[in-house]
Amino acid sequence: MSKFNFSECYSKDYSLFLKFANNLTHSREEAKDLVQDAAVKAYRNRSGLKDFQKFRPWFYRVIYNCYMTLYKKRSRRKELLELGGKNRSLFFNKRQELNKALSSLRYSEILKQLNNLNDKYKDAFSLHYAGYSYKEISNQFEIPIGTVKSRINSARNMLKQKLDRTAA
Repeated sequence: MSKFNFSECYSKDYSLFLKFANNLTHSREEAKDLVQDAAVKAYRNRSGLKDFQKFRPWFYRVIYNCYMTLYKKRSRRKELLELGGKNRSLFFNKRQELNKALSSLRYSEILKQLNNLNDKYKDAFSLHYAGYSYKEISNQFEIPIGTVKSRINSARNMLKQKLDRTAA
């Protein structure tokens, strides 16, 4: 879809889009903001729409998705602000202190479980954790990048399973 087609379709049906957004938000100003946000998102992804005859239902879906994203964000924010909510302290604390004793115990347990892994998984995981890219690890061991990714993922899953078992 070209820029011209997008502008033409958007301008032609703007009042319908605004009405739809107003039904969702129940506020004229929020509806305008919602349509504008949807227009930006739709314009960026206009190449995905091949038939400009289907522009209106496609744009309605973009508006609805933008609204749902906004609604979920507001719900999370509301939960944080509610007095007595379980996340209240996370929102109001200005400073966060780490429990160094607990993190060092966890780290030592991770190292212990990592050393129990097969060398091919342990080596790939350790290099990736140290900051090496998949390509660098692939060159080091002379194996395909897909194998490196697979080994790192397998190591991650094995560590998770072992740590879950020890925590229980």
